Amino acid sequence: MFCYAPIDGNWYMKYPVETLTEGSSLCAHLSALAASLLKAEGLDVVLIIYYNPDPKQAGHTNVGIHLRNPPFEGAQSFTQDGKEYYIAETTNHLFAENNSFSWLNSWKVGQMPDMIESWDHRIAGL
Repeated sequence: MFCYAPIDGNWYMKYPVETLTEGSSLCAHLSALAASLLKAEGLDVVLIIYYNPDPKQAGHTNVGIHLRNPPFEGAQSFTQDGKEYYIAETTNHLFAENNSFSWLNSWKVGQMPDMIESWDHRIAGL
Protein backbone atom coordinates (compact mmCIF):
# COMPACT_ATOMS: atom_id res chain seq x y z
CA MET A 1 0.00 0.00 0.00
CA PHE A 2 1.20 3.47 -0.72
CA CYS A 3 -0.33 6.92 -0.74
CA TYR A 4 -0.70 9.01 -3.86
CA ALA A 5 -2.27 12.31 -4.90
CA PRO A 6 -4.55 12.10 -7.94
CA ILE A 7 -3.09 13.94 -10.90
CA ASP A 8 -6.50 15.16 -12.07
CA GLY A 9 -7.33 16.61 -8.63
CA ASN A 10 -10.37 14.32 -8.38
CA TRP A 11 -10.54 13.78 -4.59
CA TYR A 12 -13.23 11.46 -3.29
CA MET A 13 -13.68 9.03 -0.41
CA LYS A 14 -13.34 5.30 -1.06
CA TYR A 15 -14.75 2.34 0.78
CA PRO A 16 -11.98 0.45 2.63
CA VAL A 17 -12.47 -2.56 0.33
CA GLU A 18 -11.69 -0.35 -2.69
CA THR A 19 -8.40 0.69 -1.10
CA LEU A 20 -7.53 -2.97 -0.48
CA THR A 21 -8.46 -3.98 -4.02
CA GLU A 22 -6.56 -1.16 -5.71
CA GLY A 23 -3.47 -1.44 -3.50
CA SER A 24 -2.83 2.30 -3.38
CA SER A 25 -4.69 5.36 -2.24
CA LEU A 26 -4.79 8.72 -0.52
CA CYS A 27 -3.94 9.19 3.15
CA ALA A 28 -7.65 9.58 3.97
CA HIS A 29 -8.47 6.24 2.32
CA LEU A 30 -5.58 4.44 4.00
CA SER A 31 -6.60 5.93 7.35
CA ALA A 32 -10.24 4.89 6.87
CA LEU A 33 -9.10 1.35 6.04
CA ALA A 34 -6.78 1.17 9.06
CA ALA A 35 -9.39 2.67 11.40
CA SER A 36 -12.02 0.20 10.14
CA LEU A 37 -9.75 -2.77 10.78
CA LEU A 38 -8.70 -1.51 14.22
CA LYS A 39 -12.28 -0.75 15.21
CA ALA A 40 -13.39 -4.22 14.05
CA GLU A 41 -10.82 -5.62 16.49
CA GLY A 42 -12.36 -3.62 19.34
CA LEU A 43 -9.94 -0.69 19.55
CA ASP A 44 -11.21 2.83 20.20
CA VAL A 45 -10.10 4.86 17.17
CA VAL A 46 -10.75 8.22 15.53
CA LEU A 47 -9.69 9.89 12.31
CA ILE A 48 -7.49 12.98 12.67
CA ILE A 49 -7.90 15.47 9.85
CA TYR A 50 -5.21 18.13 9.38
CA TYR A 51 -5.67 21.40 7.52
CA ASN A 52 -2.75 22.57 5.39
CA PRO A 53 -2.03 26.25 6.08
CA ASP A 54 -1.64 26.68 2.31
CA PRO A 55 -5.25 26.48 1.05
CA LYS A 56 -3.99 25.49 -2.43
CA GLN A 57 -2.36 22.35 -1.05
CA ALA A 58 -3.92 19.15 0.25
CA GLY A 59 -4.35 18.48 3.95
CA HIS A 60 -3.65 15.16 5.62
CA THR A 61 -5.43 12.41 7.55
CA ASN A 62 -4.20 9.76 9.95
CA VAL A 63 -5.62 7.61 12.74
CA GLY A 64 -5.77 8.20 16.48
CA ILE A 65 -5.73 5.12 18.73
CA HIS A 66 -6.84 5.32 22.36
CA LEU A 67 -4.32 3.50 24.52
CA ARG A 68 -4.25 3.26 28.31
CA ASN A 69 -0.50 3.90 28.31
CA PRO A 70 1.72 5.77 25.87
CA PRO A 71 3.56 3.49 23.42
CA PHE A 72 6.82 5.26 24.33
CA GLU A 73 7.93 8.29 26.32
CA GLY A 74 7.14 11.45 24.35
CA ALA A 75 4.60 9.79 22.04
CA GLN A 76 2.42 12.39 20.35
CA SER A 77 -1.30 12.39 20.92
CA PHE A 78 -4.46 14.46 21.00
CA THR A 79 -7.17 14.47 23.66
CA GLN A 80 -10.83 14.06 22.71
CA ASP A 81 -13.63 13.67 25.26
CA GLY A 82 -11.09 13.10 28.02
CA LYS A 83 -9.32 10.26 26.15
CA GLU A 84 -5.79 10.29 24.83
CA TYR A 85 -5.53 9.23 21.16
CA TYR A 86 -2.04 8.46 19.91
CA ILE A 87 -1.09 9.30 16.33
CA ALA A 88 -0.97 6.32 13.96
CA GLU A 89 0.38 7.35 10.56
CA THR A 90 -0.83 5.24 7.64
CA THR A 91 1.34 6.63 4.87
CA ASN A 92 4.97 5.87 4.26
CA HIS A 93 7.87 8.06 3.29
CA LEU A 94 10.74 5.64 3.64
CA PHE A 95 11.76 3.93 0.44
CA ALA A 96 15.13 2.42 -0.41
CA GLU A 97 17.14 3.68 -3.35
CA ASN A 98 15.79 0.92 -5.57
CA ASN A 99 12.25 2.16 -4.75
CA SER A 100 11.50 -0.85 -2.56
CA PHE A 101 9.76 -0.32 0.76
CA SER A 102 11.65 -0.70 4.04
CA TRP A 103 9.71 -1.44 7.25
CA LEU A 104 12.83 -0.90 9.37
CA ASN A 105 12.28 2.82 9.82
CA SER A 106 8.57 3.24 9.17
CA TRP A 107 6.22 5.20 11.44
CA LYS A 108 5.56 3.95 14.96
CA VAL A 109 2.33 4.65 16.86
CA GLY A 110 2.94 7.98 18.55
CA GLN A 111 5.15 9.46 15.83
CA MET A 112 3.88 12.41 13.83
CA PRO A 113 5.35 13.64 10.53
CA ASP A 114 7.18 16.93 11.11
CA MET A 115 5.31 18.51 8.21
CA ILE A 116 1.93 18.42 9.99
CA GLU A 117 2.97 19.18 13.59
CA SER A 118 1.85 22.80 13.41
CA TRP A 119 -1.25 22.25 11.26
CA ASP A 120 -4.72 22.77 12.70
CA HIS A 121 -6.64 19.55 13.07
CA ARG A 122 -10.07 18.12 13.77
CA ILE A 123 -10.88 14.77 15.31
CA ALA A 124 -13.68 12.75 13.74
CA GLY A 125 -15.15 9.89 15.75
CA LEU A 126 -16.18 6.65 14.10
